Amino acid sequence: IKGGKRVKFAGYDVVGTIRIPKTKIKYPILTPLTNNSLAKGVAMLESTSGVNEPGNTTILGHNYRNNMFFSKNDKLKIGDKIYIKDLTGREVEYEIYEGKMRQTTDGSYIRRDTNGETEISLSTCNDDSSLRYVLLARKVSEK
Repeated sequence: IKGGKRVKFAGYDVVGTIRIPKTKIKYPILTPLTNNSLAKGVAMLESTSGVNEPGNTTILGHNYRNNMFFSKNDKLKIGDKIYIKDLTGREVEYEIYEGKMRQTTDGSYIRRDTNGETEISLSTCNDDSSLRYVLLARKVSEK
């Protein structure tokens, strides 16, 4: 809700925008997460207390192997920056501290204790969809 109004994109509620300079992407973060919302952008799977708030927010995006959405997340490394702007206009800078392949059955990154830190988890599939590439990042600053 921005200024008391909901922000919509392709029929979905927008909870913020994600920008990753290294991979040159910027997309709305949509909710709810559905096959169709993932075809339109990236989508929030779950959030402890809301975008850019303490706890973990998990965002999923397709790997279409064509530079769209999270297709280039495997190029991101520890120390790279991710920016999320919420609907209040506050932009938080996150720094990646872990990136690894996980089994498709491993959902431990979704509901995790961040010890009160503001963190995000980004997940996408690898090129043959047999694994998930998951990035964990924590807030380092905001404007």
